[in-house]
Amino acid sequence: AILHDIGYATATGACVLFIVWMYSGFFLVSCLGLVTILTSFPLTYAIYCALLDRREIGIFNFLTLFLVLGIGTDDIFIFVAAWRRAISKDYCVF
Repeated sequence: AILHDIGYATATGACVLFIVWMYSGFFLVSCLGLVTILTSFPLTYAIYCALLDRREIGIFNFLTLFLVLGIGTDDIFIFVAAWRRAISKDYCVF
C-alpha cells in the first residue's frame, strides 16, 4: 500500500514539475524551484525531532508535504510573473 501511495506522490510531483516548466519556460528554474521546496522537509523534520523529541511520522506530517508543495509552487508562479513583468517595457518602479 505504501509503494502504491509513493507512486501517487511521484506522479503528483511530476505533474507539478511539468506545469511549472510549461509556465516558466525554463526547465532548470522548474527543477531548482521544486528542489528548494522539497529540501525544506528534511530540515523541518530535524527541527521537529530536536524540539519535540518525537521520532514518529503521522499521516498529518505526510499531508503537509502536499500543502507545502502547493504553497511553494504558487510562490514559483508569482516569482516568474514578477520576473516577466520586470523585464517588460511597460514596467515602471515609480
